[in-house]
Formats: sequence, C-alpha cells, structure tokens
Amino acid sequence: MVIIRFLLCCCVCLLSVGCFDHKPPPPNFVGLSGKANPAAEMNYSKARILWSHRPEKTSVLETCSDPHKAIALLTDAIMLDAKYADAYMRRGLAKSELGRMDDAYEDATAALRLQPTAENYAYRAMVFLRAKKFTAAQKDLNVSFRGNEEQHLAWTVQGSLHLATNATSAACEDFEKACSYGNCMPLEYLQKDDLCK
Repeated sequence: MVIIRFLLCCCVCLLSVGCFDHKPPPPNFVGLSGKANPAAEMNYSKARILWSHRPEKTSVLETCSDPHKAIALLTDAIMLDAKYADAYMRRGLAKSELGRMDDAYEDATAALRLQPTAENYAYRAMVFLRAKKFTAAQKDLNVSFRGNEEQHLAWTVQGSLHLATNATSAACEDFEKACSYGNCMPLEYLQKDDLCK
C-alpha cells in the first residue's frame, strides 16, 4: 500500500511539473498560419493583399494591382520556404496577368505537386483561361469539381470560361452557383450590365 501511495505521489509530482513547464503559444497578431516559414508567410501576406475581386469589363476574375511587386514578394517567400504551395500558385497568377504564360504554368503546376487541392486546380484553370487554353482550363475545372463542388472559385472560373467562349447563359448559371457558395460579385456585375437576370 505504501508503494502504491509513493508511485501515485511521484506521478502527481511529474504531471504537475510538466504542467508548470508548459508555456502558452505567443499571440498571433499578424494572422500567420504556422504552416510555413513565418518570414515567408509575411511576404505572402503582403503579396496577397494586392489581389481584389473588383470585376472589370475584361474580366470578373480577381486581379492583382501590382503583379511585379507580387512576384518579388512571392519569390522571396519561396526562397525562404521552397515547399510553400500557396506562394507558387499566387506567383503563377501574377505571372499570368503579365502574359508570362509558360512561367505561370510552371508555378501553378509546382503548387499542385506540393498541394493537389480542388482550389489549386481551379487556380491553374485560371492560368489556362488567361492563356486561352480553354480545353486545358476545363480539364482542371473538372478535377476541381470532383475534389469539391461546393467552392465558389471553380464556378467563377468556369463562368469566366463560358463568357470567353460566348456561352453567356451557361456563364450566368455558373455565377449563380458561385454566388450560392459565397461569391456574388460576378453575378451582380453581369446583372448590372443586363447579361444575367
């Protein structure tokens, strides 16, 4: 009985010491995920805010206000963390806006190798769409939908693909789907221009 009490006492002491040594994580004021190098994430965040969802006459897809700056920040992020898939994908999108399609495709494909998510397939479809490679864009969108049909990004990109190929009614249906999953801007924009009802 004495031995049992002694062992219990030792266990309680060890557990309490372990609890006292535990320090809570520091507060995360800048919103870093902790999945990548913190400095890389900071560069990514600085680049990410350069994108917006303001539809224009030429596109309802998100666009970067300063692709050159975004590429520089994302290149720094990749140099700090070579496996940072989101940085590769964003850099590919920025390059596609500058018309550097081969480089954009390479970055988007690198991101997919690191993180083959439904969202990343939709983003690479956006790169193909900007390169006017409509069949390749649709193939990536099909993979994206198989991965997650309830994401507004793929529906928005597919709607843009249909607009580019003059299939307006199909585009409106896609934008309605995108709206049902959280992105109503393209649909509202086209409704203002009386392209969608």
